[in-house]
Amino acid sequence: MDVDVAKHRGLKNGKPYGTVDATQFHLTQHVIWRGGGWKIADWVVS
Repeated sequence: MDVDVAKHRGLKNGKPYGTVDATQFHLTQHVIWRGGGWKIADWVVS
């Protein structure tokens, strides 16, 4: 999937402590069938 992240502020204990710049990336998820449902085994960001 393609992921778009908007610029946002980080919070710690409800108080702002910095900003995260906007970015884009592609995420590939590898799933496995376990316990009657799909579970994410791992993912790769590119």
